[in-house]
Amino acid sequence: MYPSDCVVATARRCIGVRETSRNWSERIAVWLRWAGINYPAPWCAAWISGVLRTCGERRGPKIGRASVSAWVRWAKAQRLHATARVLAKPGDLAYWLNADGTGHIGIVERIGHGFDPVESIEGNTNDAGSREGDAVAPKKRNASEWHGYILMHKLD
Repeated sequence: MYPSDCVVATARRCIGVRETSRNWSERIAVWLRWAGINYPAPWCAAWISGVLRTCGERRGPKIGRASVSAWVRWAKAQRLHATARVLAKPGDLAYWLNADGTGHIGIVERIGHGFDPVESIEGNTNDAGSREGDAVAPKKRNASEWHGYILMHKLD
């Protein structure tokens, strides 16, 4: 069973973790290492992998756990991908991908009704909502900012 409650609670406990230098801190280094990276790098997807690992969830891409595009490819292969936010639940993942292959991924905390925002907790973000920020932070984004969702709850 996918540990949705644990994922959201663990993500909340990470809020406020900050870089001490570009894409690096002792805590961020652990997440990057868990995703197979031993140097400073964009870390939003590595953080996702770390949160899931903390909750005992090992499913996900076997290679590229620090890559948003790898998570999306894995989700599509597993039939866990959706573009409609109404299908997402707390603990699922929301992402966007740019044409150059870069992207951003976060953990869904709450889905609003109608035109309300998607509330998420994201690694490597900032107050402006950047994909190259410096902290784990809660965000409220319009649904149109996300390209899709990875419906981890369907792993049950």
